[in-house]
Amino acid sequence: MGGLTPGPNNIILMTQGTRFGFKRCIPYIFGVQFGFALLLLAAALGMGVIVDKFPLSLTIISLIGSIWLVSLAWGFAKAAIMASTKEKSLETTTPTRPLGFIEATLFQWINPKGLLFAFVVTTGSMEISENIWLRTSIIIGIFLIMGFTGNVLWAAMGGAINRLLQGGKAGRTLNAIMAATILGTAVYVFYIGLKPLV
Repeated sequence: MGGLTPGPNNIILMTQGTRFGFKRCIPYIFGVQFGFALLLLAAALGMGVIVDKFPLSLTIISLIGSIWLVSLAWGFAKAAIMASTKEKSLETTTPTRPLGFIEATLFQWINPKGLLFAFVVTTGSMEISENIWLRTSIIIGIFLIMGFTGNVLWAAMGGAINRLLQGGKAGRTLNAIMAATILGTAVYVFYIGLKPLV
């Protein structure tokens, strides 16, 4: 799910843009669009009924997603720690690549806020058209435009910061920020996933 507001996808994109530059955020941007479009389609076809009848499923999804995000955060934290202890350069302490298309696509399916949002939007838009395919196409089109615009802007902000920060010390700091951002997202994802049980 994307937009102009600072949600998990946009925060990750800005942090990655800051760490790796705008161009290397492009796969993540397209992964967000693809993953959320699939999620909206699944919600329109009735997947929301499963979550509604089995709220524990959302918590399980959140737990799995949180564990995955923590493992990603550890990769960046480890790079920052190694840079601090061994004084390696920015290039040798950077994880091999930023999060890409596959990670972005998968993240849309483990973000409980995105899941709930997709279900609410698809069930609350029945008056748009009686034709499910037309209705779903309109919803997906609107959110792809909004999401893509927001994602690009947040990644571009990160890219602008990237051009200002160069050198080993900046690299260590940005690795730590990236780790903290992803870890915070993991906590957020799990917290939202617990809400249906509270």
